[in-house]
Amino acid sequence: MLMILNFPVDRRLWKTVFAGFLFAGFLLGSCRTGSGVLIVPRASAVAPDAPAAALPGPAAQAPYQAMHQASQTVELKSVRIGKIDSAFAQYIAPHFFNTASAPLAVVVQTQQPFDMEPRNSSPVIELNGEPIKNTRMVVETTNTLVGFLPDRERIKSRNAVTVVWIGAEEYTRTKNPLFFTPADIRE
Repeated sequence: MLMILNFPVDRRLWKTVFAGFLFAGFLLGSCRTGSGVLIVPRASAVAPDAPAAALPGPAAQAPYQAMHQASQTVELKSVRIGKIDSAFAQYIAPHFFNTASAPLAVVVQTQQPFDMEPRNSSPVIELNGEPIKNTRMVVETTNTLVGFLPDRERIKSRNAVTVVWIGAEEYTRTKNPLFFTPADIRE
């Protein structure tokens, strides 16, 4: 070490070396806690190219609170049942007609129009307490639903028609169902 200190060198080099030692000392000093323990950052347990954690979303709500119309009952104005005409055929998949023996359309008009905002739930027509899985909202009118039955198997001597919102059935089920008999089916 003495040899290095006695070696003739430019003063600027000594200043650079001295500044480097000060900087290294500053870094080591900032990594220490009050107890004198050196804190060394650990390697991340997550891969560097992994996606970031998801941001916390809004507080979870019951499905009936998250939907505007699903907090009130869906009351009915009229119900029609009959053969599927060309106006409603556009709402059903073509293969439905290949498997259906005597297809019927159940057309329901509600007293209040539906808002057409997209959501993760929709109204469904129920026939005698069982949902008609092929229920669609008619786009041209805001208060009409159409449900498709593949045959007359579910038709009884007296039939009750109600509407519910999926996910909020107990809050939205029609209080005053409409009824029809097999004689009311339009051929």
